Amino acid sequence: KKVRFVKNRAGKYPRAEEKLEAEFAERRRVGDPVSGMWLQARMKQIVIEMAETEEEKKRASTFKASERWLRSFAKRWGLS
Repeated sequence: KKVRFVKNRAGKYPRAEEKLEAEFAERRRVGDPVSGMWLQARMKQIVIEMAETEEEKKRASTFKASERWLRSFAKRWGLS
């Protein structure tokens, strides 16, 4: 099995991730705690809110914001 390394790979929903990162930064700035569960739940909401076409809405409804997604998101955005 060949292992491929992809550097700076964007997520499936880059605009939604940008919005989530901005909300994360604002919450941190004002001293509000930010948990992984909050990031996952909020990302699911943002993806659904940003879906415009029927196809996007269908795809958004299946987005899970899993633990793996959370780890990848944190790594992409340099969050700890």
